[in-house]
Amino acid sequence: MDVVKFTLALDTLTTAPYLVHDLLHVAQLTADINAIPRFRAEPASKTNGDIDVTECLALIHLVALGCLPNAEEILHFWKRMRWDFAIMMLKPNQPLEDILMMLQILSTGSLQASFGPTKSNEAHGQEMNEKRLIDPISLLLVESPIVAKGEEPYEIDDINELRLEVLGLLGAICLKQHGGEALAKHPLVIGRLVKLMYDELDSLYDYLDGHEESANIVNLCIRLLYHILTNFPALIDMQAKLAVIHGGSHKYVVGLTRLAFSESLVLEAGIEEDVIDCAHSLLEDRITLDEGEALLEVFPQRNEI
Repeated sequence: MDVVKFTLALDTLTTAPYLVHDLLHVAQLTADINAIPRFRAEPASKTNGDIDVTECLALIHLVALGCLPNAEEILHFWKRMRWDFAIMMLKPNQPLEDILMMLQILSTGSLQASFGPTKSNEAHGQEMNEKRLIDPISLLLVESPIVAKGEEPYEIDDINELRLEVLGLLGAICLKQHGGEALAKHPLVIGRLVKLMYDELDSLYDYLDGHEESANIVNLCIRLLYHILTNFPALIDMQAKLAVIHGGSHKYVVGLTRLAFSESLVLEAGIEEDVIDCAHSLLEDRITLDEGEALLEVFPQRNEI
């Protein structure tokens, strides 16, 4: 494996396309040896100590980067990737470093007409596979990886890094019309973004460790929500999207209200001006005129302080 990585590193753009067909097949099968037992939550004794899944993923990622500049080559790459492998590597039972690497691989998979592996010959089949893949991606917004028995839980900085990586990937998916529509149609993505936004705002007000990262997470959540809700309104039943999380409507309105009337001072430091404007716009679309006037009585106008 070291020889292959060295060869790729010398001239990635030239070498990577020639390795796609065989290397991806072997790398995925090799990673399966340990990834499948972890996926099934089997004891560590079921894994092979000589197999390094992270190295397999790093090699796949390097090949993806080498194919990325050429539309045909990156499409060929994603035709060689397996749906089941990508989904398996995103499950909470996998080590955090492997989940992060899989997210980085997927960041190369937002194409004009597809996202992720492109195995299906039918548009409906591809759409269903993308829905299945987006589910474990977005689940990482609200659930954390599970550490192996006897190991220390992940630090808050590690979880924040994961959340930011997921939000970055969702942002990359949104850059394409196809990807944006896939996120808008998904039954859980919007609700999970709202829950994460609300929870991270609580962290800001509690002034816990990772304050700066929490502010960045809130910024990205609101930008994603604003992009999806304003660009694909015909695809979204907001009531249904919010119903998938406990207290969804309450969390959405309260979170937007906090942000819309934010002064970005002390506890809210790091919340950016465009995010406040987006929150204000989304809040106006959500509440009635009477509710808006009631909020103005509770919260002072930002420019009056």
